[in-house]
Amino acid sequence: MERESALADRIRALEERLLQPDVRKSPQELDRLLANEFVEFASDGRTYDKHQVIEALQHEGPFRRSLIDFRLRLLANDVALATFRAIREDTHSGEILSSLRSSIWCRGAKQWQLVFHQGTINVVP
Repeated sequence: MERESALADRIRALEERLLQPDVRKSPQELDRLLANEFVEFASDGRTYDKHQVIEALQHEGPFRRSLIDFRLRLLANDVALATFRAIREDTHSGEILSSLRSSIWCRGAKQWQLVFHQGTINVVP
């Protein structure tokens, strides 16, 4: 079994891949990263499946994305929970939005895949 710190590095790298514009626009890359049973509870209050997310990301606007405060907790040998804060900057307006994120990753026969993701807008007083 992978060391927990190595696993945290691996899952963080996968999360960061999902923030890259070229990956977000690639149905093939998204198909590899998202499990077939993937579900997202989005920050807009809607629920999306894998195919809906892939379709929606094809029409996404230009944003710069990053993540901070990343933590990983192993829930079982092949199941991990990642939590972090995502920062999204609109490249046109400069508006910055912060959200709290949680992801559940499962290791399949070939690789780790995302099975669940939730985003919650972080309102700062």
